[in-house]
Amino acid sequence: SETWLNDELVRTNFADAFKRIVYDALFSIGIPKVSLATPSEAEASAWNIDAGMPIMSRVDLDDFVFDYRARDFDEVRFIGHRYRMPLEVAKETSHFNKKARERLPVSDQISHNKEGDERIGEIGRVNYGFDEDLCDMVDLWELYLPQERMVKTFAEADLTGPSSAWEGNKPIPLGEQKWIGPERGPYPILGFMTIPGNIFPKGPILDLVDLHEGANEGYRKLMRQAARLKKLTYCDGSDPQDGENINSSSDGTNVPMRNPQGVGEIVLGGPDPGLFQWTREVIGRFMEQAGNLLTLGGLAPQAGTLGQEELLAQQSNGQIASMYDAAAACACKCADSMLWYYWNHPSLVMKTEYTSPKLPGRSIPREIYPYDHPDPRALRRSGNKPAVKIDFYSMRRSSPQQHVKDIMNVIGQTFIPMAQIFMQQGKVLNVDK
Repeated sequence: SETWLNDELVRTNFADAFKRIVYDALFSIGIPKVSLATPSEAEASAWNIDAGMPIMSRVDLDDFVFDYRARDFDEVRFIGHRYRMPLEVAKETSHFNKKARERLPVSDQISHNKEGDERIGEIGRVNYGFDEDLCDMVDLWELYLPQERMVKTFAEADLTGPSSAWEGNKPIPLGEQKWIGPERGPYPILGFMTIPGNIFPKGPILDLVDLHEGANEGYRKLMRQAARLKKLTYCDGSDPQDGENINSSSDGTNVPMRNPQGVGEIVLGGPDPGLFQWTREVIGRFMEQAGNLLTLGGLAPQAGTLGQEELLAQQSNGQIASMYDAAAACACKCADSMLWYYWNHPSLVMKTEYTSPKLPGRSIPREIYPYDHPDPRALRRSGNKPAVKIDFYSMRRSSPQQHVKDIMNVIGQTFIPMAQIFMQQGKVLNVDK
């Protein structure tokens, strides 16, 4: 199952989706959603994911809702997100409430939230009108209630606009069903910086915004000042012939002049030296607050010796390592939730090939069937889900040069000093491996 899961995560573009989630967490909060794909989600993925199969998707912050009175995401009474789906599909979804789905209205594309702020997705997008969808769409809200272990779906109109289907003073849920999935629920939140007494985490980029804007503003001013830079040659106004002779002459030639004392050069505009030094100071502070970017990126030496340089690199990586551990822990939760669905799927057959180090170049095909498979000799998924975990170190990438350095360190610092002890025990170095 572990080998099959590795291949399946690659096939479903797990890494690409999780990369976007990490980017979101750098700015505010990363919101992955792990659940069974609906027909709408399968259609949106161009059917790369079959309906009813596990899917990990990214939820945009503009579409995220949660119980903000809770102290932690483990204590929320509700948590959910908004999504769009074709109106025709929603009206034909059989497990939706018939009365509610028959009264679903068309939802226009929303460019601003209810407070008047522009939505994140509108940045860089040009809107020519509201009716731009290829088909009529509807906005729905899916809410997960951890205490009740329930999932409820409402129309956007039921919560923020004209009513769609109500009974008394309460909207009729479009969909209502028991939660099917792991105990942690569908939203394993990723946050890099927690704030005491606050449920919402803070992205590390937020601490750099002011310095970022200051550095950009300073450089924009320097660019405008540089564009205004002028070097002008002046001459005596009573005898402009000297100026004309200078303008028509080439570099290094003799220029006849009647009044050399009346000719000179004047500089106007240009970058202000004080502003230039201040901008460099702001950029330096930005590099420092971001975790010493010059050292992290290997852009410039920061110490006098190799040993000092490596020590600085290790210290600079402390902040990155902390965020890496948080991202890896979230990836573990997402992959574990995916495996829960795969393991409990009633009809999924896991097909993979097993390779043994004792049989190089050969592989054994294996198939793992659901627990109720009739053949008693077949491999079946029975019992508790395997405790498959993502190895943190397997997510770290190192260059071929670093691999060579690691091998040389093992040979030089471990094998050679202890070679006689190894030989006495019949141990030799496997050169090929």
